[in-house]
Amino acid sequence: GSDANPGTEAAPWRTIGHALAALTAGDTLVVHGGTYVEHVAAVLHAGTASAPIVVRAASGERPIVKGLLWLTSPTWWTFDGLNVTWDAATDTASQHMVRLFGGSNWTFKNAEVWGAHSYAGILVGQTPSNWRITANCIHDTYASNSTNQDHNIYVNSGLSAGPGSIDHNIMFNATNGRNIKLGGPSISDTNGTQNVSISYNTLYNANQNVSMSGSSRNNTVDHNILGKSLENHLIYGYSLFGTGNVASHNVGFASTPGAGCATSAGWAARASAPISVACAPTCW
Repeated sequence: GSDANPGTEAAPWRTIGHALAALTAGDTLVVHGGTYVEHVAAVLHAGTASAPIVVRAASGERPIVKGLLWLTSPTWWTFDGLNVTWDAATDTASQHMVRLFGGSNWTFKNAEVWGAHSYAGILVGQTPSNWRITANCIHDTYASNSTNQDHNIYVNSGLSAGPGSIDHNIMFNATNGRNIKLGGPSISDTNGTQNVSISYNTLYNANQNVSMSGSSRNNTVDHNILGKSLENHLIYGYSLFGTGNVASHNVGFASTPGAGCATSAGWAARASAPISVACAPTCW
């Protein structure tokens, strides 16, 4: 391919970054298999409800972005089967590997995201709304920063964000962080995450499987399989004073509760199987 081409099947583009920036409402981008060594940083045109934008792997093929995939304002976009892995030659520990900023009505699905040596395999931020991360395998975020700072998924969406869903994923190996973290980099009341549903995931081998902190509020954790927390608890509320957070109907194993947990308010917990919930005033 060549980025000077028109982007047709007969004359395709060469790079992911060029292709994404060129798409407009109603377009579908078919990505052929192979490894695309790129730092993609695309500000995206908006799709609409009647003319969404779709990015999908070609049938039976496996495209891999080796590097960074940073997407800004993906409104009415679907990313289907676009895999991402780390490029040790160019990426640094301060760079989230996949970054989804803002936008609304977007979906990231059917991908393998692995090998990040940074704060997160996937970061969600800047007040998105009606977003979904589903049916992915997200794994092996390596210890690269300070204690508990390297996560499979990190959601720092803010307290004016709309609803989001993390569902039907497999996540494992975040040994210096969480499989899923909700909250900001500090525990001040301006750094929270709201309206996120975490459901029907399998989460394994992290310091905590799920963590919420600070002013995070109105989040739910339900119908997940949670296993092998390396430090403290499977579901962890760190200085959590936001209200309306509920954990229910999860099953867990291999929790290693420890000391040093901060008081958490605003947390309710219900379950059909025992799980450790840090500092919860209502537990089982």
